[in-house]
Amino acid sequence: MAAEKDLESDEALWALYDRWCYHFVERVHRPRAEMACRFVHFKEAVLLASQAKNRGRTGKSKAKDRGFKVKASADRSPEDRIQIRPGVYKLKRKNEEFCGDRLYVEARLVNDEQCEVCKDGVEDSTHLVLGCPFARRFWSLLGFDISSSVTCATLWKIQAPSAELAPNLNAFILFCFFQLWRHRNEVAFNSMAPCHKRLMEQCRKDARWWGRRLPERFGDFAFDWADLFARTGSSCDQ
Repeated sequence: MAAEKDLESDEALWALYDRWCYHFVERVHRPRAEMACRFVHFKEAVLLASQAKNRGRTGKSKAKDRGFKVKASADRSPEDRIQIRPGVYKLKRKNEEFCGDRLYVEARLVNDEQCEVCKDGVEDSTHLVLGCPFARRFWSLLGFDISSSVTCATLWKIQAPSAELAPNLNAFILFCFFQLWRHRNEVAFNSMAPCHKRLMEQCRKDARWWGRRLPERFGDFAFDWADLFARTGSSCDQ
């Protein structure tokens, strides 16, 4: 936590930076040479945080200096922040009911376009949720018959594998899209191995949360989803 008195001079800012480093850099003191290089970025971040805190405050509220937080990334340079390039996946819903609607899943992608899950093929939206062998196995376990000609634009026209999914099939597909995307991020950024059993368990937990949060007038379809994921997960080897 920083206070306005920490901004009175460069010496005070340096003392704040020293405390900040000890707090965020694994409880050790960072080398002075490295701190000197990063200090200018830290100073800029602290001043911006102070300005944001004081913006729109009156005289009385300014007199009560309760401090402000300094982010853990405060001393990073612009080059440090641009380590992976931004990208956008566009999953398009196109049928008579949802004509023109689009689901945008914003992501940050590594420079390599190779699929992070199967390590084979270019990772575009269709490959991520349909073409990847891991994704195809996921849909197959849930009872879907996904042919090679199905794309994100035509997936909305497929037939529900069971009566319990038919009334809310579009919502179920969106739910699965998000779960596949999140599982992909676990593999890409947390170095976790792809695992259908873990994915099904996460789907089950989230579906139950949906069931608890949705108003009663929507029925118990989310709990039906949770039961489906539980049954499917129990039959998964990995």
